[in-house]
Amino acid sequence: FDINEAAVGFHALEFLIWGENRDRLSPRPFSDFQAITVLPADAEARGLALDELSNNRRRVMLVLSTEILNQDFESFMALWAAQSNDFRVRLENAASPYLLGDLLTALTSVLIEDVLARSLYPMLNGDFTDSFPSIFSHSSQNVASAQLFGLEQLLLETSTESMTLDEILSNLSGDYAEYFFQNFDASKECLVLLFSTQDASPIPTSAAEAEFTVVECINQLTNMIDYVEQVQSRLIGPV
Repeated sequence: FDINEAAVGFHALEFLIWGENRDRLSPRPFSDFQAITVLPADAEARGLALDELSNNRRRVMLVLSTEILNQDFESFMALWAAQSNDFRVRLENAASPYLLGDLLTALTSVLIEDVLARSLYPMLNGDFTDSFPSIFSHSSQNVASAQLFGLEQLLLETSTESMTLDEILSNLSGDYAEYFFQNFDASKECLVLLFSTQDASPIPTSAAEAEFTVVECINQLTNMIDYVEQVQSRLIGPV
């Protein structure tokens, strides 16, 4: 199972359903997927069969892509089921500082790899197409919100009466306690605004304004990463 292939499958579905709109704004018409059961005269003159018409080919492609994605998810679930018990045992036996270090590494990895490296850095270089997680369906702002909401849950929620991860980190670092969520809230607002205003078109209406917003988002995210890495360095040495 390759998670990157599964991600490509999602983008293929997204492009199939919403893509190829010439104005990049309006949704793809449902008529593109309606079955054609009578061969038009012009298609017949070109020697085409019913199953070779664009609408019918598109319908088959949609079904096949969905089936492949379902198979990918089934493979992922099988892999997780086979390894989840060993993973739980490793977590239960890990020393607290190292377990906390793993959590902090996971947190910074999301910010660095999923947000900075895949979206903001390419955008800073003028790439306003591949930088958006969901450019065809115009829902990149929802992806950004979901990523940050997941981090917020990791930090603030607990299923027991014990301390939250945020409380632990706040006790370990005064800078984290004072500044992390200030930057977190500002980053969330900045990313959602950036994606929602630029997602409708691959070319920003004002390149200078877009660049300023991108730099602002990068600064806030790197501040968050710095505060987390300060805590991490105190636990297990320099990052």
